[in-house]
Amino acid sequence: MNPSRVCTFGFFDKNPIYPEAQVLLAGMTQADGKFVTSVSLPLHMSSVWVVGFMQKLEVQLASGSINHRFGGSMNTAKGGAFEAPKGSKNYQYVPGLTFNNLGVPNPMLFDPLPAGYVNRIATTFMEGVDLRTTHPGYFANGAMTLLKIDQPVNHVYVTFLHENASYKNVFGYYVYDQGQTINSVADLGPLTIVFPNTSYSGSGGGLQSGNMIDLGPVAGGKMLGYFIIANGWLNGSNVGNGYGRYFANENLNPEYDPFLRKHAVQCFDAEYQRMVVAFEDIERTPGFGSDHDYNDLVFSVVAEPWSSIDVGDVPPLDPGVDDDGDGVIDDLDDYPDDPDRAFDNYTPGENVWGSLAYEDLWPAYGDYDFNDLVIRYNINQVTNAQNKVKEIKSQFKLMAIGAAYRNGFALEMPFDANVIASTTSNLNLHSVVSAGSKAVVKVFNNAFDLIPQVPGQFINTVEGQQYHTPVLITLNMTLNTPQDPSTFNYLPPYNPFIFRSDNPGLEIHLADYPPTALMNMSMLGTSNDTSNPATGRYFKSAENLPWAIHIAAEFEHPVERAQITRAYNKFKHWAQSSGTSYPDWYMPKPGFRNAEFIYQTP
Repeated sequence: MNPSRVCTFGFFDKNPIYPEAQVLLAGMTQADGKFVTSVSLPLHMSSVWVVGFMQKLEVQLASGSINHRFGGSMNTAKGGAFEAPKGSKNYQYVPGLTFNNLGVPNPMLFDPLPAGYVNRIATTFMEGVDLRTTHPGYFANGAMTLLKIDQPVNHVYVTFLHENASYKNVFGYYVYDQGQTINSVADLGPLTIVFPNTSYSGSGGGLQSGNMIDLGPVAGGKMLGYFIIANGWLNGSNVGNGYGRYFANENLNPEYDPFLRKHAVQCFDAEYQRMVVAFEDIERTPGFGSDHDYNDLVFSVVAEPWSSIDVGDVPPLDPGVDDDGDGVIDDLDDYPDDPDRAFDNYTPGENVWGSLAYEDLWPAYGDYDFNDLVIRYNINQVTNAQNKVKEIKSQFKLMAIGAAYRNGFALEMPFDANVIASTTSNLNLHSVVSAGSKAVVKVFNNAFDLIPQVPGQFINTVEGQQYHTPVLITLNMTLNTPQDPSTFNYLPPYNPFIFRSDNPGLEIHLADYPPTALMNMSMLGTSNDTSNPATGRYFKSAENLPWAIHIAAEFEHPVERAQITRAYNKFKHWAQSSGTSYPDWYMPKPGFRNAEFIYQTP
């Protein structure tokens, strides 16, 4: 894979600045610039956080999916008419530009940023990571932070790449003669504003990565420098003093310690012939709050012809290391030494458990307490650099057995058995069988093989009886042919079901999940069940009540012989509406639960 044609993305359940944020999945765009995948999410989730392409943003779920475009086209600026900037005694503006009330300039060009270039920047200027530690060469004596123009250039292009600042910063530039001594801001000549508000669209501004301004020609023998005004944008009007100005000429910056005056770093990407300039927008003196990660504002600079630029003292942009040669640099590769594996994709999230609960008297309602078999799961689909599943790492916890039947637990996979190269388990109770065109992985054949049955007692469904520690089952499955998860007809935990050890043709599945080819189909549509294979209706009663439930979160099951409708007041509304009402019925919200009917773990 050519790493210059891909971008890496990570998906989280909440803003990744919080330590409790959980990784959901990761992957990378392919040669067509697209990243397509699928993942199971908790029903109560309304959005996910996406980190990639130099951005971190919350994306709303619509009809259970997200469809978002990063970069790739010029944005249409909104926020009012474009007008000429107001005059200022301290600043001038790029000639010919007008600005709207978000500070977006017009006209703007668009820079179709090479994805490999963006990936390098994203892994260099990481949020909250001290750049002095990861790239000390950027702070070495003599590291050039200005654009040194030896011969005339026809154009200097400045492209907005990224901002991760709470401030609405102003960005501009200045030009002076090579060899000139700069002792004060007055020595710089005119300060020219390029972007009055360097905030993203939807985050206080109107910019998108790739927005580009042509500064026009610059004579030879010049130094072009950069400055920002921290929080200098005055909403809807113009620029002010903000919280101070910071310059690429570090001797002009306010810190008493000269080693802390560098607010701009510059590096050079030789492959794409672009400069990268990154700013820190808070005073770096200890106690002022600077995190020294230099991603408060990141932009690129290109000159035509590039041969006019002296890059001799500019440190290189770190290209990243890819030890296994799969096209994913090591810093973003969960398996940096394995070319067949690149990303972990967790359901329902890293270190998060989902739940499956079953009523085993189907096709009759039975006592409808959904504790006959209660299992928690966490599944990691390990994908390669092409976002195809190479390995499936599953963990299951047997939580409760409120049944006399000897029930087994299995998964119907969304691919054929011949796709599976090998399986391993810590308990070695599993088996793989072929069911038509699908593989069925039997995790165990009898729950009592994991937690022995106690005469006259159930397992963790009656308070006061002996508590049994849940049993962990690991099951790893390696595929000989990596599979595209976007084609799976069901997502992790796939098509999970229980079956009778003495009657394996009796399967109990989630509502509207089809039985396997091993099922005794004659039982469908009998007793309380109204399954109709012709219409795709399975394992639901006339009231839409199921015999199995899946929750992408930890579920607290009812006590023995307490109907789930007594324990969870909104369950019936949820089931009868086919999931459209009260999708969060299991959450600990006021009026949702009756604690006396819910099993309390000792």
